[in-house]
Amino acid sequence: MDIRALFSRIVKAVAFAGAAKEALRAEEDLALRLPQWAPGFTGQQAGRLLFLVQEAAFGPPAGQTPEEAQNKEDEVRGMYRQIVGEIYQRLPFWKKPAFKYGKTFL
Repeated sequence: MDIRALFSRIVKAVAFAGAAKEALRAEEDLALRLPQWAPGFTGQQAGRLLFLVQEAAFGPPAGQTPEEAQNKEDEVRGMYRQIVGEIYQRLPFWKKPAFKYGKTFL
């Protein structure tokens, strides 16, 4: 899964957890509010995630090697796992099966 698809899944996971629709309108708003939904996810990590998503959306920098692109994708994948893991921990018990097996966020 590429960086943009991973970010899309983060948005869907946050929406499933009950985030306000207003918070999901802009990437910047979502990135700033991620530490509220996933307390272990810091503001610095949110900024890095936003940077990587915007870079993926507008094209990689000149001279980026395939290995660097893969490292960035792996970094975002790790952030995705951290965010959905923390969201899962905070969900009410009746939403956990749908989050894990129905929506397959984990």
